[in-house]
Amino acid sequence: MKENLKIGIITGKKLTDALMCQALVKKFPNIKIIQYQIPFKMWIPWIWKRILGMGCIVLFGHIFLSAYLRLERTIELLHKKPLWLKYIKSAPTWNGLNKFMESCFNEESLIKKMNDVNIIILTDSFRFSHNFFRQTKARCLQLVWGLAPNYMGDSAGFWAFATEDKQHVGISIIERFSQFNKVKIKEQKIIETDRQENLRSVKIKQAIKMAEILPKTIKQYLDRDTTNEQRSKELTCRIFQAPTLQTYLYFLRFHKIDTLPKYSYTDSLCTSITTK
Repeated sequence: MKENLKIGIITGKKLTDALMCQALVKKFPNIKIIQYQIPFKMWIPWIWKRILGMGCIVLFGHIFLSAYLRLERTIELLHKKPLWLKYIKSAPTWNGLNKFMESCFNEESLIKKMNDVNIIILTDSFRFSHNFFRQTKARCLQLVWGLAPNYMGDSAGFWAFATEDKQHVGISIIERFSQFNKVKIKEQKIIETDRQENLRSVKIKQAIKMAEILPKTIKQYLDRDTTNEQRSKELTCRIFQAPTLQTYLYFLRFHKIDTLPKYSYTDSLCTSITTK
């Protein structure tokens, strides 16, 4: 692996994102962190598509869930007992990362900022146009909060736990080539869960394990020969959305969800790529 390797991280503002950035800064000296804010013009068609596909009730259910989780975190901070402290010594923070960080508010600017990096890490499934992947020369790894390809999306691990498919509560690191239609799995891990997990505790456990394996996975990925012959296979990827507040409150009461709601996922044809 080259000593002058430069890693670009495209991230949001969540504490799970901060934990990933902290883990990489410790292992790699040359880091660029871009906090990417999805342009408003991209939100409008996305929200409209959600309304057409799932209806206004589901959309409002997601908004109410977000407010509910935010209230939980605020109450914990007031009592100085963030949920993170149940699993690690201190909660992640963006403090100390400022010298590596830039902000970006449109895709064109993001492409320019990524022109000088050797590898791009996506901490989530950001919605980029195909133009992004055509113009960025660096290889791209995406962090997936579930076991791909059957559990993808930010809340995939929660749905696996809630429907008692606990052997599929996990994380994946995939190589990404385009929008969402190609999957090349580089690493996967199953997450151990207790009976009393919830949406937030599952995500925290996933993030802790991801921060643990990510630096090593990147090193192995960059050192590995990429010229080997590859084969592809058509399959279905299942991408999960967050639960609505009503569904989540049901889960908190009964500790399980018997059947996946129709709004909870979308199935998409994709191509699995493996090395012979």
